[in-house]
Amino acid sequence: MAVLELFDVAEACKESGVTRRTLYKWIEDGLDFGGKLGREYLTAVRLGGKYYIDPDALSDFLDLREDFYSEDEDEDEDENEDEED
Repeated sequence: MAVLELFDVAEACKESGVTRRTLYKWIEDGLDFGGKLGREYLTAVRLGGKYYIDPDALSDFLDLREDFYSEDEDEDEDENEDEED
């Protein structure tokens, strides 16, 4: 029988490099990616009043977040290059 490993909030914060407040916000309110993806939530389970996060779900959420914000930076760089010409 396989055992599912889950992060508690402190472990997930350490892994993602964000505060508890940010992590709770991602779980409860989601992160708005605008028209492209809409709102995405960090998947978590609540046991005994505490949240637990699957490491794979956290990794997927962080990858999505990184991809989205790197696209914004690429667009900003393109706009800056156009202004310089």
